[in-house]
Amino acid sequence: MLSRGVSAILALVSIVGAIAAPLAEQARPNVLLITIDTLRQDSLGSYGGRAETPALDQLARAGVRFENAVAHAVLTLPSHTSILAGLDPSRHDVHDNVGFRVSAEIDTWAERLKRAGYATGAFVGGFPLDSQFGLAQGFDLYDDYYGRSDGESFYFVERRAEEVVGRARRWLEGQSGAWFAWVHVYDPHAPYAAPPPFAEKYADNPYAGEVAYTDAALAPLLADAARHEALIVVTSDHGEALGDHGERTHGIFAYEATLRVPLIVAWGSRLRAGTTVVERTAHADILPTVLDLLGLATHGAEGTSFATVLTERNAMSIAERSVYFESLGPSLTRNWAPLRGVIHGNLKFIDLPVAELYDLANDPEERNNLSTRRTDWLAELKTILEDHLEGAIESGDVVAENAATLQRLRALGYLSGSAAISAHRRGVEDDPKNLIALENDVQQAVSAADAGDTRTAMALLEGVLEQRPDFVVALTLLASIEHERGDVTAAITRLREAAAFDWSTVDVLTTLGSYLRLAGQLDEALDVLNRAREAKPKNLDVLNLLAAVYMENNLESLAAEILEEAIHLDPTHPDAHANLGMLFLPTRPDAAANSFRTALRYDPELSDAHNGMGILAARGGNSSAAIDHWRRAIRADEHHFQALRNLGIRLVELNRFVEAVPVLERLIANVPVGQRDEYQIAAIREMVARIKRDYGIS
Repeated sequence: MLSRGVSAILALVSIVGAIAAPLAEQARPNVLLITIDTLRQDSLGSYGGRAETPALDQLARAGVRFENAVAHAVLTLPSHTSILAGLDPSRHDVHDNVGFRVSAEIDTWAERLKRAGYATGAFVGGFPLDSQFGLAQGFDLYDDYYGRSDGESFYFVERRAEEVVGRARRWLEGQSGAWFAWVHVYDPHAPYAAPPPFAEKYADNPYAGEVAYTDAALAPLLADAARHEALIVVTSDHGEALGDHGERTHGIFAYEATLRVPLIVAWGSRLRAGTTVVERTAHADILPTVLDLLGLATHGAEGTSFATVLTERNAMSIAERSVYFESLGPSLTRNWAPLRGVIHGNLKFIDLPVAELYDLANDPEERNNLSTRRTDWLAELKTILEDHLEGAIESGDVVAENAATLQRLRALGYLSGSAAISAHRRGVEDDPKNLIALENDVQQAVSAADAGDTRTAMALLEGVLEQRPDFVVALTLLASIEHERGDVTAAITRLREAAAFDWSTVDVLTTLGSYLRLAGQLDEALDVLNRAREAKPKNLDVLNLLAAVYMENNLESLAAEILEEAIHLDPTHPDAHANLGMLFLPTRPDAAANSFRTALRYDPELSDAHNGMGILAARGGNSSAAIDHWRRAIRADEHHFQALRNLGIRLVELNRFVEAVPVLERLIANVPVGQRDEYQIAAIREMVARIKRDYGIS
């Protein structure tokens, strides 16, 4: 029988009994937190998985393994915020990888341990945890450098586990006092491409190959930590569906495949080695547990400390408790119904238009929905969820990411979007269960487009939109492909029709406004973008585009006003600084240079800023610097036509024809039809032909 009676029943329960005094009285121990991205619990050997994971299996034998640990969210940034803050997403207000920042008011592991005298270092393997998202607070070193390439792509988004581990180990070697290290490895995340010999050994199961490789990469770090007698915590941010319930990867549903996580805690002989804990635990519980073990105050962390279970042979078991979870990404980016739920004891409730209720003890694969048969249980868990959400923090502020950030997140499979401008229905047709097949088609279309197969991508997206015209991500992707193919008119027509519906979003309006601007239809662009601004006054993409259109209408004062507003909203937003630089460029070169430098400080590879710096360098007679900036602009954005034209013309002026011709031919081949006059393509084509003829360039 479920217990009733506590209005804030999700306020996390505290363990009776204090931690043994000797633990707090000892010299400060070192602490190692390892988070393995997208690691499904049942993939590890110690949890019965197929992958060979000897290092983590040995850690489980030497420490305590938790059988029923769960995440509060199924995306990287929200889950890591829960781990590092000791709060679930309803309390820390980070709900997606796109558009959210960790509040500076949150007290994280690093800040707490730094105050206690620890050196703090973080070593991050994937872009969703980049320092710009807010988790760097409190770290002496936040190593999120993903590397640079000599090739065309400057936007690396992840690095191998062995590189992350190597950098962490070098940092540990330099520490003379107590340290806290957080090491995040990203490799099990899709696409699954383990290095040799793991790729060959697990050719039939590439995900398991990534898991086995990750274990091997972590082995030397775990050995180092053991020699330092460190308190070691290993978990994952969420699992991977691998086809369960129709989901290919993660981020849509919150079934056990993605919600259940491994959790292993080891600390030499101080813990109950070889113990398995079967009671329910969650990400928010880890921080208060570690603080308890270290003898530090746990205030502000709402999770439940399970330290006594780790240390005392006859400890009380963890009390029956409730755990909140969510998957709000599809609601925020696709206009789908929001997914929230609770686990109470062995019962799991998923609050959707088609409600779901599972008895996990008897139905661990969640195949038998009890919501219509056990209405008493369903009502109980609905009340628990409602009580919890009464205390939720909902700022409503979603950050408009810059283009570079969106490009990097898309490279990892995270698609951006926004909620409908008007109130949108949330019926059965919006339930993710009824839309997962369309989501898979969109993801397949993205893969096809990235591989250059635009015909397949367009066919898939057209099919999605036939069934769901308001699938905004599919709509904007299709318009983007049409634009890249040079058919801006088709893209505009498609988006113009969508903008008339009540499910239209700021993304639809912003994309339409940008294409209207490219087509020279500036009056309509202003109308559309002002409509978007009215709906989302703090959307930086909208403000930046509006400023650009005002500049092209020779309304410099209005453009400056809007850019100053954008910079006031976010002083670190590189695009606003770059646009302000372009505004200053004709008459105030020093101010323009300062704006471009500021933009590059916040995004070192921002193409517009490099293009502007190139123009300033060329004006000053420094062709070498100008060429370098324009090349960097093009590497960051292969369709930066201004930079292509500027570079090609300057190379011609320097008689560097062999270099100039491919640059200008690339410009000729890629400029959309509607922009050819703007870039004087006919004259450039004639010039290239003359150079090739006169100088014998093929």
